[in-house]
This record gives sequence, structure tokens and C-alpha cells, in this order.
Amino acid sequence: MNRLATLSLNNRSFIALVCIAVSIIGVFIMSTMRQELIPSVSLPQIQVMTTSPGSSSEQVQDRITAPVEQSLSGLENVEGTSSSTQAGMSMVTVELTYGSDVARASNQVDAALSRIEDQLPQDADPQVISGGTSDLPAVVLSVSSDLDPSDLASRLESSVTPELERVDGVSSVALIGAPEEIVRITPDEDALEEQGLTENDITTALDAHGLSLPGGSVTDGERTLDVVLGQSVESIESLEQIVLMPSEDGAGGQDQQGQQDGAPQGQEGQAGQFEQPDAQPQQPAAPVTLDEVAAVERTTQDATSISRTNGRESLVLMVTATVDGNVVDVSEGVEGVLADTLSGVGGNAEADVVFDQAPFIQESILALAEEGLLGLLFAVGVILLFLRRVRPTVVTAISIPTSLLIAFIGMYVTGYTLNMLTLAALTISIGRVVDDSIVVIENITRHLAYGKTKRRAILDGVKEVAGAITASTLATVVVFLPVAVVAGMAGELFRPFALTVGIAMMSSLLVALTIVPVLAYWFLKPPKGHEDLDPEDAAQVTALREEAETKEESTWLHRMYAPVLRLVLDTLPRRLLTVGASILVLIGTVFLIPLVNLNFLGDTGQNIASLTQTLPAGTSLEQSSQKATESEDALLDVDGVETVQTTIGGGQFGMGGGGNEVSFSITTDPDADQGALLDEMVSALEALPEPGEIEAADIASPTGSNSVDILITGPTPQDRQDANDAVLAELDPLPSGVAEVTSDLQADQPTAVVTVDREAAAQLGLTEEAVIGMVAQQMYPGAIGTITLDDTELDIHVAAGEDIETFDQLRDLELMGSIPLEDVASVEEELSRPTIATQDGLETVTVSISPEGENVRPATDAA
Repeated sequence: MNRLATLSLNNRSFIALVCIAVSIIGVFIMSTMRQELIPSVSLPQIQVMTTSPGSSSEQVQDRITAPVEQSLSGLENVEGTSSSTQAGMSMVTVELTYGSDVARASNQVDAALSRIEDQLPQDADPQVISGGTSDLPAVVLSVSSDLDPSDLASRLESSVTPELERVDGVSSVALIGAPEEIVRITPDEDALEEQGLTENDITTALDAHGLSLPGGSVTDGERTLDVVLGQSVESIESLEQIVLMPSEDGAGGQDQQGQQDGAPQGQEGQAGQFEQPDAQPQQPAAPVTLDEVAAVERTTQDATSISRTNGRESLVLMVTATVDGNVVDVSEGVEGVLADTLSGVGGNAEADVVFDQAPFIQESILALAEEGLLGLLFAVGVILLFLRRVRPTVVTAISIPTSLLIAFIGMYVTGYTLNMLTLAALTISIGRVVDDSIVVIENITRHLAYGKTKRRAILDGVKEVAGAITASTLATVVVFLPVAVVAGMAGELFRPFALTVGIAMMSSLLVALTIVPVLAYWFLKPPKGHEDLDPEDAAQVTALREEAETKEESTWLHRMYAPVLRLVLDTLPRRLLTVGASILVLIGTVFLIPLVNLNFLGDTGQNIASLTQTLPAGTSLEQSSQKATESEDALLDVDGVETVQTTIGGGQFGMGGGGNEVSFSITTDPDADQGALLDEMVSALEALPEPGEIEAADIASPTGSNSVDILITGPTPQDRQDANDAVLAELDPLPSGVAEVTSDLQADQPTAVVTVDREAAAQLGLTEEAVIGMVAQQMYPGAIGTITLDDTELDIHVAAGEDIETFDQLRDLELMGSIPLEDVASVEEELSRPTIATQDGLETVTVSISPEGENVRPATDAA
């Protein structure tokens, strides 16, 4: 390794140019490097979310979750599958082997879902979700105004969203919570009956109209005209003019029925027509248009979720950065766009920040940079204290930023970003990168004091310590290297930390062996009194060396350290005693490991909190909204809470969730104790009457929770119930250090079950499928077609008359306007499971153990 010093001294100008280039490139990279909170982690998992409004959890499990999970379990690189099913929603998670190509796996999942498309309900539309921590939204905003939500959504989509999408580094902008526009057809039952029509005739007419096909071309003189066959329906007015025709079976049609009953007479009449040539032929019935028997309007679909900010109805704007986008720049760009465009929305529109990574990233980076700068200054001070010379201190001080700038270049080349973990690695490295330079410069200074020429002193000094500093640096790198090869999420997350330390260490070694010798050649001077020294005079050089060594032995540090060495090394028993003491220290350190707090990442300290309030199964959206109002008031009364964004029935940021689930995204005072404030907010919600289950999660954490989960499987529900009860009993009373123990095994909820009486239905000319279809259409009328209005494709829904909201209304439901439901089916109340969880196709129950603080060791020991 000492040959590097020789090479550097022979090419001093080149080394100077390299230093200048490293400084310029390193500073540029450092100032432009992408900033984020934690390293981007590509999670090796894919989620498939499917909604089925109106379906019970067991129906969703049998008709959606089970087929989807089974079709995905055999794909390439799949380690396991899990699912969570509740009323109206299915979520299947596919765990892949780490290192798998997630994009390729997503394509395979799409292909597998297309193969089972016929097995899924007609209205089921599986959504494939994949990504990692880089897909965590950069900014989440809650926009509220005095406008109607649909009007607000329209104005945001037309004026704000396009501008946000133009911000450099923005990947996508999602508007969540906006009411979905539809075209609703509300039939007039009396008018339909008068015209001999049914609701099915409306559906048939929509399918038969609006067809537009190319018809080739024709010539007109010297012109060529394209031929268009038919005309598409592109307005409410043209939709209203669709002509309805009675169905062939004449269901509900009096005229057709009369014709059928009088068929023989009609035949005779036809025969008689030849005998009575003056008889007038029967006139066809006048055409009936849609607007004569139904009201057609452009409106919004009934809400399935509610979003509010500080009690005011709002919409959510979620901005996601690109893979290589700078989150801080994106945040600043979003802030600028809102300042320019939000005032034009009208209605006193206001935007509140629900989640923003940028401020916390900037604060964290600034804090770590300040600590690193202080470490640099302290290191220089210590060097000056012990070397007691300015020039060697300056040379050593220059090596520190040079090593760090080379490390920045290495981080850029390897694709790492500036985040909490890489900055922590650089901060740790500051104290270590200076060691190699200190050893080299001190040894060079010592050889200069021996009367050698500057070049000889540098080469001899580097040669003596090159092996030692190389071994020392490699040993440090090897210590961190295992962290870089750890499998799983921990390895993905901490690999940048370990490799950044390694890059910085190797940079310091390179600087110490190349740049420091050149700087020493330029800046160091021989000690005073050596100006007239003749290096060829061996006697004079020997005398100077002996004088320098005597001076070294007389220093205060040498006088303190030499007696200690004699004390532990003079005799064999003392040496053995020293080794024994070292072993005892090592053993004692091992025994202290259980006392160290155990956690994945710990509290980030970010002034954002996420709380979930789960109300009893079966709670309606309206009831959940009323309960959420109480919770909002309680949270806003907590000192330190600034903004409360509430999503009811939509999950976090409107992504999934049942009607009984309320999510709170809370922005707090940055100067407050975030941990204590979170506990106070949880206590405020738990103090409410019948609060349900309250759970806190870290919105910015890749894991979201620090609880320890126990998965219970069993062949029957009773076996799982017994095992669940046994685990809960074992953990009662709570072990020390455990805050709470919860289970996702919920009590069965009441469900209204309609069972068709096949014989009774058959006597009325109905099949079981027809009865179920008519009830489903009344309960959850689906889309019967689409129409494009103002370049927007809208679903067409046929209103089913009075909404069925109560159990009694369901019992009193009439089919086809005249057949009571209870004449062809029984309507009973039965118990069903509100949530069904599976692991690799087996139903599971999860018992979660939450620690009192950040240390998860007590929860792990309890599990």
C-alpha cells in the first residue's frame, strides 16, 4: 500500500487536480442529491384489492378472496399469501422472495387474474397494488371549501391537479373522496305500466341504441365522403329520446296480452279481410321515448366514505413523487402551485397539510449536518491539542471533508440518497475517517524530526503505518459488512447505512495513502534547528534522532502510558490477568445485551400521527360519522393538536376500509413531545363513551406498527376460538412492559339472509336466480351501461325506487311491483363473521402484543 504514496509524490500535480475535481463534483452532488426520510425499499409484495358492495364477508371470501388467493399462490417466486376479507371488500397480499422483480410479478398477477375473470362476480374489479417506501406519498393535502363536494372536485381537477402534475418530480396526483358522477334513470312505475313496459325494457333499449359503426366511403362528384352508420349517445337529451320497445314475452304489457288472448279471433279477422276490402289495417302503437316513462339526470353516486378536515367536509389530494424525484423539491413545488391556483377555486377553499415528508426531512438532515460539523470541529481541536502544530492539523482537517466528499460521490454512483440512515452513517464516519490521516501525518512528522529529507520522511512514515491503517480500516468495514447482506426488510433498509460507512472508510484510507502525503510534502516543514542539517552526515542525523526519541519519551502522554504498559506486561501473571479481565469484560457485555432496547426503527419524532377507530361490526356509515364527530372534538381539544383529517369508511387516505372504520391523520405542534402527545390523544378517544378499538400507527414507517403478532391457525372456527382464548388467558394479567393485547377475532355480527323458496317462486314463474337478481337490483343497483358526457365516461344507473335501509323495509319489499318478497323467500337474521383472515389459504386469528414504549423486547418475550 505504501507504493500509493510513492505514486502520489511522483504525480503531485495530478493529485492536486484530482482533489480539486473531487471537491467540485462532491459539493455539486451533495447539494443536488435526492433527499428522503428513509432509504427507498422495494417491498417484495403485491396486493390485490377487490370491492363488492353489498356482499357479506363470507360471500366475499367464497366468491372473490378464495379464487384470487388460490390463483396467485402458484406464481413464480411466491413465498406465501395472506388475505383479509370484510363485508364488501377483499384484500389479498402476495409475499415474494426478496430480490424478485416486482414489476414482472405484477404482470404475472394481472395475467392470473384475467384467467379467473369468469369465476368472479360481474361487478368485481380487482386492483393490483405494488410498490415500496418510495411510493409513500410525498405530500397529502386536505382541501375544504363552502362548495358542493362534486363542484369542488370538478374545479380541483380542472385547475389544480394539472398544475400539480407538471411539478418536476411528481409521478401522480390522486383526488380522493370526490363523489363519483353518474347518470341516474328514475323510472315512473305508473307510466311504465300504462305503456306496457318494464324496467328491463329500459336496459334493453340502452343496449340497442347509441351504436356507431364505420360504413366505408362514397363519392359525390369530386368529393369523397366517409359513411358513419348510426349515432352515439353523447348528451342527456339524446339519451332521453331513446325509444323503448316492449319485450317479446309481454311481461306487464296489456296490449300484448290482449293480442295473445285474441289470437284466434285475429286470425279469423285476417281471413275476413279478404272478404271486406274496405277494412282499415291495425295501426302500430305510438313510439315511447325514455323521458316519457323516466326521469334522466346527471348526478353523483351515493357516498361510501366521508372525508372531513377539522369537522369541515373536504377532499384529499395525494401527491406521489417519481422514483428519482426529490421529495423536498416536490413539496416546495406543490406549495407554490397551491399558492397560485387555490384562490381561483373559489368557495373559500383552504388546503391543510395532512402529511408532508419535506419539513421533517430538512430538519433531520440539518440536525445531523450540525452534529457532523460539530464532530469535525471537535476532531480538529483534539488533533491540534495532541500534535500541537498548526500545519499537521490543517493537513489532517483537509482530509476529513475530502473523504466525505469522495463518500458522497460513491453514494451517488451506487444510487443512494441523502436520508436519515445514510446521514447517520456519515456522522459516525467523521470520527473514524480522520484516524488514518492522523496516524500517517503524525508518523511523517516524527520522521521529519529524525533529520530525514522531506521525501524520505514521508515515504518511511507511510511505509511503517500503511499496513496497520489498512488492516484497521478493513476491519471496520468488515464489521459493518454483514449488515449489508442481511435478508428481509431489515437488510433492504440498513444496507445503505452499512455500505455508506464502508465507502467513507475506504475513502479515508485512500486519502491517507495518496492525498495526505502530497499535502505533507507541500505544507510540512522540518523542525526548528534543522535548517542547516546535512542529511548525508550520518553522525549528525543519529544525534538528532536520539534527541527526538528522548524528547518523545519525556512527553506527558508517554510518561502516563509507559507505567501502565509496564504494569500489565512486565510479568506473565500480569499478562494473564490482563487477558482474563478482557474476557470478563466481553462476557459482561454479552450479559448486558438483554438490557438494550430492541426496536426496528423507533419513533421518528415526526409531528404527524395516525389513529384508527374501529367501531362495532355492522355500524352504518351515518352512525360512524356521528361517532367520528365526537372523536374529532375530543382530539381538537388536546393541547398540541393542530389539524385533524378524518376519513370515515375509506381507510387511510381513502384506501380501503369498512363503514365502521374511522381513520384520523393528525398534524401536531412540532415542538411538542410527540410520544406523550400521542398517548394523550389515544387516552382522549378511549375516554369517550363506547369508543370502539383505538389503534395508533406510524404513518411514515414502512412497518406501521411495533407490535408483535401471534398467528393462530386451526381446522375449525371453534378450534381457533379456543386457541385464541387460551393465548389471551396466558397473557392476562399483562406482562411487564406490555401495554395491551388485542385479537382480531371479532364477535359475529347480525346479517339479514334472504333464502328463496324454489317451489313458491316456480309457481309464480320465477327462478331462484331471478328472485335474487331482483332483490340485489333493489338493494344495490349496478351500472347498466356507460355514456360519454363532456369527454367523461359516466356509468348509467337505474334507480330502484325507495331505498331499502331497514330490516322491515327488506321484509316488505315487493318484486315486479306486485309480488311480496316473503311470498317467494324467507328473510331471517343470522350471525356471520365480520372479518375473515387467511394465511396461505388457512383461516387465521392474529393476537397482537403492543409494548408500552419503543422497546419491543418485552412483547417478544411475552410472545
